[in-house]
Order: sequence, then C-alpha cells, then structure tokens
Amino acid sequence: MLRNKQQNKTLHGLLNELRIDEETKEQLVYDFTSKRETSSSKMLVNECQALINHLIMMKNQTSKSVKTQLDNSPENKMRRKVLSVFHEMNWKNGSGLDWNRINNWMDKFSYLHKPLNNYTKEELPKLITQVEQILKSQYAKG
Repeated sequence: MLRNKQQNKTLHGLLNELRIDEETKEQLVYDFTSKRETSSSKMLVNECQALINHLIMMKNQTSKSVKTQLDNSPENKMRRKVLSVFHEMNWKNGSGLDWNRINNWMDKFSYLHKPLNNYTKEELPKLITQVEQILKSQYAKG
C-alpha cells in the first residue's frame, strides 16, 4: 500500500523544516525504497514511515546540537561564572539560588543595572570582576 496523505504531509513538512533540497530528498527516497524509487509518491507506507522516523531523529539531533552550542557559548559560560560567585556568596534559598535577591541586585547594583541575560559578551567580563570584588570583600570581613 502506498503512503497516505498524513504521511505525505509529515514527510514534506520535515523535509522543509530540515531544508533538505530536492536532490537529497530523491536520494533519501531511493535509499529508503531499497533503490526502487526516487519519488516519495511511490513509497510504501512502511518505507515512508521509516524515512519520517529518520528525519525526526535528524531533527532532534540538530535541535540538541544547537542547544549544546548555545549552552556552551562564551556568554553563557560567563553568566554561569557570575552565578557561581552568587552561589559561593551563599545567595541561596531552599530550592537553589535566590533569584529574587540576584535579580534585585542586578537591577540596583550591577554596573549597567540590567538583568544578567541582557549583558552582552563584551559587558560580562566587567560584571564578573564586579561580583568577584564583592566576594573578595566578604572574605576580607570574614
């Protein structure tokens, strides 16, 4: 039995979302039909589903890769450093970091008076220095 309308819609949605060109699509169809067809309209239900599953897996891996890149960006590494200093200063509550305290401090005392996530890559080093100075002064009092 040939692929159904829902599979066709899903398949072409994924192909568009993943920006797969016509030549690559034909090669994928050729591979998933055991080298029988290059047109998705001639795919069998199980072949089409196997290709859909493959494309979903590709999509999920791409999403994770982008998320990993964002998580490990220089900006986020510096933001984590700032949060690490707040953690070391014991700005915590029962569930972890005391976000109210941190956000209030950022608004009132951080050198640009804005939320942590609004600091750019160029601005963050100075913010890190600022919070490290606070930590250093706490240790000096200590």
